[in-house]
Amino acid sequence: MIARIELENFMSHRHTVIEPARGLTVLVGPNNCGKSAVIAALQILSHNENSTYVLRHETKKCQVRVTTEEGGTVLWRRGKSGGPAYEINGTTYDRLKSAGQPEELQQVLRLPKVECDRDEVDIHFGEQKSPVFLIRDS
Repeated sequence: MIARIELENFMSHRHTVIEPARGLTVLVGPNNCGKSAVIAALQILSHNENSTYVLRHETKKCQVRVTTEEGGTVLWRRGKSGGPAYEINGTTYDRLKSAGQPEELQQVLRLPKVECDRDEVDIHFGEQKSPVFLIRDS
C-alpha cells in the first residue's frame, strides 16, 4: 500500500506531498489544479510510460517518489536530456529503453498490468478520456 507520494517539478507540481489515508483516497479540486498529474505520475512510475511531456516549465529535472507502508521506496526521475531512471530501495537503474522497467519495481509497488487475452490491462488506474475498459471491451 502506498503511504506517501512526492512530486517535484512534475507537470504543474513544484513540490507536492500526498499521504493517502487507509482505504479510499479521493482527489478533489477545481479544473487545472493538478489532480490528473498525480495519476499520471503514478502511472509513469508504475509502468515507465511515455514521459516526454512531464517536466515543469523552466526546470531541468523532475521526479516522483513513492514510499510504501512496508518501507519500500521507488524514485523515478527524468531530466531534459537523457531518459528516465529509477532508484528502488537505494539501487539505481538507468539507461532504460522505452517502456523498460526494472524487475524489482513491481516487487515494491505491486501495481502490475494484468494479462487479458492478447493485451495487458491496467486495472489500477482508469483512463480519464476513455470509457471504463470493462464496459468498452468485449
